[in-house]
Order: sequence, then C-alpha cells, then structure tokens
Amino acid sequence: MIKKNKKESKMTIDKLAIIIAKSFEKTATKNDIEKIERRIAELENNLIYHIGSVNRRLDDMSINRVKYEDFDTLKKRVKNLEKA
Repeated sequence: MIKKNKKESKMTIDKLAIIIAKSFEKTATKNDIEKIERRIAELENNLIYHIGSVNRRLDDMSINRVKYEDFDTLKKRVKNLEKA
C-alpha cells in the first residue's frame, strides 16, 4: 500500500508540473507587452488627433454661425424688399 500512495502522489506532482508549465506558456512575454504598449500609444495619438479635429470644427462653427438677431433683421429686410 505504501508504494501505491507514492505513485499516486507522483502522478499528482507530475500533473501539477504540467499545469504549471501550461500556465507559463499562456503568460505574456516581454514582446507581447511591448506590442500592447505600442498599440495603446497609437490609440492615444489617434484620439488626440480626433479630439483636435472636433475642437477645430467647433471653433469654425462658433466663428461662422449666424446669430438669430442678425438673421431676423435680414429676414425682415428681405420681406420689405419683396413687398416693394
């Protein structure tokens, strides 16, 4: 019976060694981490570019939009001209 217990414990150790080896295979290597960091930097740059683009469009809209007061005045003048 003693031999059987040793074999059972050896199988458990072997299985544990296999499980640990598989878990190390799944961990990210240094190259994988560097790739992820580069991808995050690219995404950050892309977001900064698009935010800047949105800001430029908003600035353009605020500069070039027509105020209601100006529009209403012009609308009244056009109606007066059409009546004449």
